[in-house]
Amino acid sequence: MERERIEDSGLTIKQEQVAVALAMGWSIKSIEETYDVTHTTLYAWRQQPAFIAHLRRLQRETVREIRGQLSELANKSIETISRIIDGGGEQAQLKAACYVLDFMAGEQRDAKKLKQKLVIKNVGK
Repeated sequence: MERERIEDSGLTIKQEQVAVALAMGWSIKSIEETYDVTHTTLYAWRQQPAFIAHLRRLQRETVREIRGQLSELANKSIETISRIIDGGGEQAQLKAACYVLDFMAGEQRDAKKLKQKLVIKNVGK
């Protein structure tokens, strides 16, 4: 039986590995096979306050990391569209400009829909 614990979390090494896998979105079946744990053991661990707290912390870190990566990609995408608009051929410039306008129009439509929903909810009160 594994007794060594991770100091920060109080979890065993295997529990830490499983928590990381869960935070990364692994399926229960994959975790069971990879870490040789049963469904019953996973269920029991997921009821322990220390495991729950650690898993939530890992999930928050994962979300922050993904948001950072998406932000970087968004910046690169904007730079690419800007370069095309500034220096591409006419066809490429037109496509890039249309993409930006379509995107902005979609945002406007979404904002109008949200506003309409809010107005309808407030009228009903």
